[in-house]
Amino acid sequence: MKARIFLSLFFLGFLLVFPLYWHPSKASSQEVTPTPTESPTPTPTPAPGFIETGGTVVFEGEHFDSNITRDGHTWTSGSDAGAVGGTYINTPNNGLKYTPPDSAETQYLITLSTTGTYYVWLRGYAPNGTGNAIGVGLDGAPTTNPINFANYNSWIWGNTDSTGSPVEITVSSAGTHTFSVWERKDGTRLDRVVLTTSSTAPLGNGPDESPRNTPTVTPTPTETVTPTPTITNTPTPTPTVTPVPGKSTMNLKSSYSFDVNLDYGASKITVDQTVNITNKSNEQVSTLNFSVIPQAFGEFNLKSLTVDGKNADYSWTNNSNLAVNLNDYLNSGDQTTVNISFVENPTNDTSTYLKSSLSKANGIMQVSNWFPIISNGHALRMPGDSQYSLVSDSFHMELRLNRSMPFAAPGTVSSPTTLKRVVNFGPARNFAFSVCPKCKTKTGTIDGIKVKAVYLSGSGGATAFTNAKNSLHTFNTKFVKYPYDTYVVAQATRPNSGNEFPGIIFVGDTKLESLDVVRHETAHQWFYGLLGNDQMNDPWLDEAFAQWAGSGFTGHKYCSGKLVSSSIYDFPDKFDYKTAGNCGSYDQTVYYKGATFIEGVRTRMGDTAFFNSLNNLFSNYRFDAISTSIVARNWLDYSPNNSRDSLRNYMQNYINW
Repeated sequence: MKARIFLSLFFLGFLLVFPLYWHPSKASSQEVTPTPTESPTPTPTPAPGFIETGGTVVFEGEHFDSNITRDGHTWTSGSDAGAVGGTYINTPNNGLKYTPPDSAETQYLITLSTTGTYYVWLRGYAPNGTGNAIGVGLDGAPTTNPINFANYNSWIWGNTDSTGSPVEITVSSAGTHTFSVWERKDGTRLDRVVLTTSSTAPLGNGPDESPRNTPTVTPTPTETVTPTPTITNTPTPTPTVTPVPGKSTMNLKSSYSFDVNLDYGASKITVDQTVNITNKSNEQVSTLNFSVIPQAFGEFNLKSLTVDGKNADYSWTNNSNLAVNLNDYLNSGDQTTVNISFVENPTNDTSTYLKSSLSKANGIMQVSNWFPIISNGHALRMPGDSQYSLVSDSFHMELRLNRSMPFAAPGTVSSPTTLKRVVNFGPARNFAFSVCPKCKTKTGTIDGIKVKAVYLSGSGGATAFTNAKNSLHTFNTKFVKYPYDTYVVAQATRPNSGNEFPGIIFVGDTKLESLDVVRHETAHQWFYGLLGNDQMNDPWLDEAFAQWAGSGFTGHKYCSGKLVSSSIYDFPDKFDYKTAGNCGSYDQTVYYKGATFIEGVRTRMGDTAFFNSLNNLFSNYRFDAISTSIVARNWLDYSPNNSRDSLRNYMQNYINW
């Protein structure tokens, strides 16, 4: 009890005394610092593009970040079950070359953590020798040489240039870079790209595509709107798609038919031409290009043109190219029929080979380079043959004459009446014929081939006939057999000339007795006829081989510092027979230096390996187009191991492959 009273009094005293000592100002002056709130660590932005791992980055050709159009060409996608994912990209196949970086381009962002040398591997598909190269590079700088694909019509991994050297890029700093793919030879297909520090080719379809970072876009909140009732209207018909002109290709299946009336006295040829065409490419085609050499010389008069029975737009894009714009896209596998009616008036101008190819002079009408033929849009240009065409399945002609006269043409020829000739020929790259009221004919057989010569009396036609037979036998022995049942030697309108067409050659009066000329033109049945080539960009592939074979498989004295593989564009746009022998001329370079180069290859390889290599080309590229790189690689493949390096070094001095 006393304790409780004591505690109560103590507590009461404390309450009375405490206010005298406590005042807010006498409280502790130390402030408590609040604990700072940590700012959240920002999430790093991932590096853009495909991410390299372990020295390798892989991406699909169609997964580009940018697609840049140049010279009217754009990389577009196509479908093929052989491509990974069924899709690839390529540019229109016109058989042309372009120079990176000034060509159509796709760009790919890639992030690399490994520096050093990367080997560039492309999974590609080459349809032919004019579509077998793709340019590549890093950060806007192309590699020294593009990647070439040596095999055709199959998906393969390519890493080497035309010399067989691997194509590489050097990465000096880690981080994000731009890898570029450029158009080199149009029509080449690209499926996938593998950049790797390993020199080993990818297996099968290659590794899986690398992870890819793309910027994340925060979506803008969408305001909820009360929907307005929809009024049902009559459906609007789907609009017709008008093709965009300019999408063309030479990868077409074709056959030609001609209904011809020929008036020799009036020097007039009236023609109704029908071309049946199937699109063999994977491209949408909107324009067909036809080379018409007589247009350049004022001998061609177009009367009408229809596509599938309907009028079609067309234009002359240069001095000899007729561009036909289709009413509807010609998709892969689609067929179309083009009808062209025209009148030609051959002149007596035989001042150059090209002018004489369609002419009436010296008692002969020569009808060659005479009709619109599918090509790649090039212009007529000297020197050379100035026409690039691929093989067509067949040529059919019904010719009506206004008088009976000797007639020269390849193929199967029948005469239902004295004034009518029916010709069937093919497959072939072209078709030509001639008529000659006062000519005589001579016929015979060699190796089962019917040989015919048509020539004026007093000329060397009989000698040409014998030389043609002997040349056929020689080349049948050295190469594969001549592909047709008939062979024709016809006297040309131009006296000092010789020129070739499938199944028929034209030789001028002063050259009919020349063994070398007849052999040269006959050799073209193999080098031009069987093995086609781009006569604008790779003229040596037929002329040098024909010169070499026509000279009896020997070289020729020459004076030229230019490459044998020079194109016609490397020479002046003219042809002066007086300067043809000048150093560095087309003849000195393509014919004579080319023949000597080929003989040098044969010497280094040895006869057996060399002729085996040629027959391999005849077997694998029969009625197809070859290129400089195809021939060079073929030689290296067949060359003995102990001479391969020597041969490679030798070729690099003569051709760019």
